[in-house]
Amino acid sequence: MLSPPELQAFAASKLTHGYLKRTNNKAYCMVGGAVVLVLLHWRLAPLPLWRVRRLIRASHALCDGKDYDSALVTARAARRVARDWLGAASATHRRTLLHLATIQACVRAHDEALATLDEADALAAAGGAPVRVPLLWLRADVLEA
Repeated sequence: MLSPPELQAFAASKLTHGYLKRTNNKAYCMVGGAVVLVLLHWRLAPLPLWRVRRLIRASHALCDGKDYDSALVTARAARRVARDWLGAASATHRRTLLHLATIQACVRAHDEALATLDEADALAAAGGAPVRVPLLWLRADVLEA
């Protein structure tokens, strides 16, 4: 064990100063790396959500142009991205399911639309979604057609 004068001499030496300096630099690098990772995650996290929104907008534009088959393919792609990247219980996935059921009803695929609505209803009930009125309106429209 070092006596107090020896500890003071060791603390004053260049070796200790260099060691502390290197240790602080490592700590700064670790903190800086963590900050960079958090910022990257914060910046990249909304990308799947933006992709889903872009696909739904493209599907709406295709519907406006009366290209329902391409709109159906685009809506299915949006549903796949929402389910795989955002989770099956997300509100975006439920909204994508309603959009897909609407497009399926437009191309007269009523059985597929009802199956999609059943899936959306099950997710809404399991997730505790407070408003299921749009889902019921869409179901009534599909059954009426």
